[in-house]
Amino acid sequence: MKTRKSNGFTLIELAIVLAVVAILAAVASVRFANITGRAGDAAVEATAASVRSAYTIYVANNSAVPGCDQLAAELPNLVYDTTNNTGTVSSSGSITTVACTEAGTPPTVTEVRIYNNRASTYNSATTALVVEF
Repeated sequence: MKTRKSNGFTLIELAIVLAVVAILAAVASVRFANITGRAGDAAVEATAASVRSAYTIYVANNSAVPGCDQLAAELPNLVYDTTNNTGTVSSSGSITTVACTEAGTPPTVTEVRIYNNRASTYNSATTALVVEF
């Protein structure tokens, strides 16, 4: 009886290996997307903590409620545009947008909306983390 010599993999073996690799890649990509979303959320929450601290420090030092410009001056890593009261904070490869609302005379901060442009819970102005004063 003749025995057949194997010179490589069969088509079924290759298909099984490709299916396993595809499943592993799909699971890894979903887990990676979730990690970047949580990192974006952490960046927003860190910016919110900085805004709260800056507000408290300004009130303690000046015995007055700050306007958006004064609050922005207390945040050293905020790139702020005074014409539309918005700014950006860049940290750890993540860009967080800060939008300030003020009212009254002289203008005082009423709320600050913070969101991250990456895939995260706070990914747009409508789902922003709102800090009210």
